[in-house]
Amino acid sequence: MDAVTLSLIGIAILIVVIIVTMLWRPSIKTNTQSAIDKREQIINDYESRLKKLLKENSDEMLRKKEKIKFLNMANQELSQNIFFTKEEAKEALQKLANM
Repeated sequence: MDAVTLSLIGIAILIVVIIVTMLWRPSIKTNTQSAIDKREQIINDYESRLKKLLKENSDEMLRKKEKIKFLNMANQELSQNIFFTKEEAKEALQKLANM
C-alpha cells in the first residue's frame, strides 16, 4: 500500500466517524428548562413550603414568627439565585408575604 491509499483510507474513516456522530447527536435529549420555568418552579416550591408551614401552626403569634423566619430565609436564597433579578426576587417575596 502506498501513501495515497493510506491517506484515502484515513479520510474515509474520518468521514464515516463524522457521519455517525452527526446522525447520533440529534437523538440525544437534554432535560433543560427555560429560566422562566425554573423561576416558576422555585416560586411554587416556596409557596407550597410556606403553606405547609402555616398549616402546621395554629397559634397566630407562632405563625407570624415562623413566616418571618421563612421569608428571611427565602430572601437570602433568592438574592443569591442566578435565575432572579433583584426586582423579580422582591416580587416573589411580596407574593409570599401576602399569603
